Amino acid sequence: MYPDTNLFIDGVWTAGGSGRSLDVINPATGAVVGHVACADLADLERAAAAADRGFQIWKAKSAYERCVIMRKAADLLRTRVTEIATVLTIEQGKPITESINEANGAADIIDWFAEEGRRCYPPPASRTSTLSLLQLAQPSVHLVRRSAEPAITGHRELFGSLRRRFGNRALVGDESNTLPFA
Repeated sequence: MYPDTNLFIDGVWTAGGSGRSLDVINPATGAVVGHVACADLADLERAAAAADRGFQIWKAKSAYERCVIMRKAADLLRTRVTEIATVLTIEQGKPITESINEANGAADIIDWFAEEGRRCYPPPASRTSTLSLLQLAQPSVHLVRRSAEPAITGHRELFGSLRRRFGNRALVGDESNTLPFA
């Protein structure tokens, strides 16, 4: 019922480089219900490099395209609410109703940030400006979540970061002068 979980790095599920894993213990029963792969430093470096490559693709998308992708992620989460809620209940020992509400709430947060990100506009250009474009910040977004944390916490942080990092930085200027706005 509880899936053994490997690391998802660069589009591939893989065991950690060390081969170690942690037991997942149901706090309600004390029983070991599964295992989670442990990441080592090399795994983290591969994940960071993959995230940076993904960022190059993500930042080339328009705000509308990012909104559509994030909305699809929210819809996919909603189609899997029962499965996700079951896992949350097993690993955290909370009532299933609370887990269902948490998974649905995470989907709602993704939708909210998708719509907010779609509304990010550059500051108005000056009258002498011939160039107005959005320039995205370079940092990547990485999500590492402790299993005891509510799932909604990670979603709030991740999708809030996506909106802030990819929607709020603009560069406005003309041929002789470039002014960064944050």
